[in-house]
Amino acid sequence: MTVRHEPYGRDSATPFSARGARIDWSRKTTAQRLLGEALVRRLITERGSLLDDPTYGFALIDFLGDDFDAVKLAALPGLVRLELQKDERVDSVRVTARSVQVGATIEVTLEIQVEGVEVGPFDLVVRATELELSVLRLPEDS
Repeated sequence: MTVRHEPYGRDSATPFSARGARIDWSRKTTAQRLLGEALVRRLITERGSLLDDPTYGFALIDFLGDDFDAVKLAALPGLVRLELQKDERVDSVRVTARSVQVGATIEVTLEIQVEGVEVGPFDLVVRATELELSVLRLPEDS
């Protein structure tokens, strides 16, 4: 008999939309996808908003306010990396950030390479303005 090890178990998929996450109970997902979704949740949760973990979260949208400049852009990869490495399932994270001016709006794209403790490496890409965050790349479902 062969037993297949599935790190972090199996769960339902949580597709992200412009309004946040919605649960699709009919789809199952992979360990990489579960970890990727958890990391995105860290980037959309305001620090201090969870009663049982006041240090959880880095609301990226709030970071991109009127005073966003080159100094904040340079600091952003380190801040994101520190937040994502709080997840005990993450072994290492590399983050690159780039910004473009789109009219009066600054748009920041984060390219994140994640190495999990029990899962192989994967890429995560998010784009954010001060109004919304979009997930451009997330590991595929099973």
